[in-house]
Formats: sequence, structure tokens, C-alpha cells
Amino acid sequence: MKRRQFIKLGLVTAAGASFAGCSTKPASAVAGQGTAFQLEASSPTMPAALLPRRCESLDFDWRFLPLPSAGVLHDSVNIKTWHWKRGSPADARQMTAMDVNMSGDGWHEATTENSQMTFTGHAWFRTILPRQDHVGRRVRFTHVDDSGVVYLNGVRLMSHQGWDTSFDTPLDSAWSADGPNILTVLVNNTSGPGGIYGPVTFGWSEKDTLYAGAKVDDSAWRRVQIPHDYIVEGEYSSKANTGHGSLPVYPAWYRRKLHVSAQDQGKSLFLYFEGVYRNAEIYINGKLISRHPGGYTSFHVDITNAVNYGAENTLAVHVDPRDFEGWWYEGG
Repeated sequence: MKRRQFIKLGLVTAAGASFAGCSTKPASAVAGQGTAFQLEASSPTMPAALLPRRCESLDFDWRFLPLPSAGVLHDSVNIKTWHWKRGSPADARQMTAMDVNMSGDGWHEATTENSQMTFTGHAWFRTILPRQDHVGRRVRFTHVDDSGVVYLNGVRLMSHQGWDTSFDTPLDSAWSADGPNILTVLVNNTSGPGGIYGPVTFGWSEKDTLYAGAKVDDSAWRRVQIPHDYIVEGEYSSKANTGHGSLPVYPAWYRRKLHVSAQDQGKSLFLYFEGVYRNAEIYINGKLISRHPGGYTSFHVDITNAVNYGAENTLAVHVDPRDFEGWWYEGG
């Protein structure tokens, strides 16, 4: 299907183009709000529950900010020493508690200089993070073999799949200003050696402190229309991956206003993204609503309970193409 034949979805209950009869003639056009499309019955057997639906294009009026220096962890320290113990996901409440005795039976001390697990299955890893008063705290893992679930002070923060890809975990949401701050990772090793190895870095980054909120002044940001690839706009570098075009890759932010009518209250509202490369984070009015790691798959985001009705909302999207999925130029 050619892209121009695919209707971008704004405030709808599903991708309108997935259903026969989604009109390509604008039902109305409101300046600054997108183009609306009405889903009409194409068959007398179409369920009444599918009607009516509205599709609005959100391809234009985006504000864009590249962050070529993003990803730098300031005041960073290397977290080398961990304690670990065999276990299972069913042990989560016990193993993420603040008062775990890591000198008890079954606990081992290890460093990240080599793998720790010589068996397949699960193990719990714990360490105490140093004090950090700056917001935007995050920990960066280079290898969690094969997958991991990250907790801070007993709060589940995120999960990650893939032993050979680095990833960041933001920590502010569960951080204790008074300490201690205990980082726990449930590692699942499926074959060969496993565990947490390679540098684990703790510091802070500007990404968590900027650009998602509704009050951010983005008037000086460049105005773009999507689809938009900002990596191709860069300068070639001998230090960049040659298989990906010798172009440096780095994160960026996209923002736009989104007016939601008061008449839409009581309906189901979704955003539909045809593709984001990659590791998308979707924010509404400064609140993280959804994540989508894949760069080659479309996805829906339910914003029914996130928007303010009868008002203007701020949609912000953070993209991070630094983890490659293929062996060719992939852009951002």
C-alpha cells in the first residue's frame, strides 16, 4: 500500500484505513487541527459499533529539536560491584524489598568485568547506587544477558530484551532523596553464559528534564512535516557506522499542539503512528503515555484518559535511533 493511500490516524478508535470505506475526501478541515475523515458504511453487514469514526491527519505543524549531544551521562560513575542470587520472577516482592540481607545463603558477590551466570534460568542482581542530587538520573547497561527487568527501591521501572544492546533506565520516578537507593535487576539467561557484564554507568542526563512538558517554549524549534528523517541531514563522519551510511545517529524531540473537542468526551481516542525509528516515547501534556521500541512496526496509543477535553493539548515524541535493527541505513 502506498503511503498516500494510508490515512494517518489522529482521534479515532482504530486505524481508519484498516477498514473498507474510510473516505479519502475531507469531511472538514480546521486550521491547525488536521484534516478529518469520516468512516462510512461500505456494507450493510458492517457492525454498527464501528460507526461513526473520524480520522484526522497530524502530519504537519510539528516542531523538531535534534539533540546531537544527548545521551551523555554527567557526573557518571561505573557501578562494578553487584550481589546476585538464583531465583524466579515469583520472588519479585521478596527480592526487591529494601531490607534484603545480601550476605545470607545463596548470595554471591561479583563484578561486571565478566559474566556471572553459568546456568540457564533467572537470577536477582542488587546494588546500592551512590547519592545524586541532580534530576534526570539514569543508569546505562551495556549487556544484560539475555533480558532483564529493572527495579529501583522495589518499584518496577522497565524491562529490556536483547543481550547485546545497551539501554538506559530513567530513575527519577522511584528515587529516594534520603536514600538508600537500591537497584535490582531480574536477569533471565536462556543459553550460554549470562548476567550483567560490561560497564554499568550511573549519572544524569538532560533528556528527562526537558521538552516533554506542556509549558516548554518550542517556538524557536524548526517546523517540519512528517515523514521526516533528520539523520540524513547530518554530516558524514569516519567515526560513524559505515553500514548505516557513515552518518552519526542521536535522539530528537518532536512536539505539536493537539486540540480535542469537548464533544469527543466519552469516545475512544487513539493516536496511530505508521512508524517511528526508533524507541519512541509518547507524552501527552508532559506525562509519559506509551513506549514503542521497534522501528519497523506501526502502533496505536490510547489517549482517551490522558487528554484535556475542550482544550489544547501538547503531544511530544522522543525518538532515539542509536540502537540499530538492521545492517543498512535506517535513519531517524
